Amino acid sequence: MEFREKEGYKPEVKLEYVDEHGRTMAPKEAFRYLSHRFHGKGSGKKKLEKRIKKSEEDHVMNLLYIYIYIYIYIYIYVY
Repeated sequence: MEFREKEGYKPEVKLEYVDEHGRTMAPKEAFRYLSHRFHGKGSGKKKLEKRIKKSEEDHVMNLLYIYIYIYIYIYIYVY
């Protein structure tokens, strides 16, 4: 049996990088994470603080969106 290539076959591949907390990462962040794990190194103190601050801000914004959604839902359906 001979193997033949399918003509016009173009697979769609989408790589999605996710960190240990389930957040999506950009390709640059994913490469840095993989490189640090491979070489046994870590980010500097300022980078860690910046990443933690960004994570906290994202969390606060998500909570804010949830509260706004609940407020609008109550305003529309309860009153």
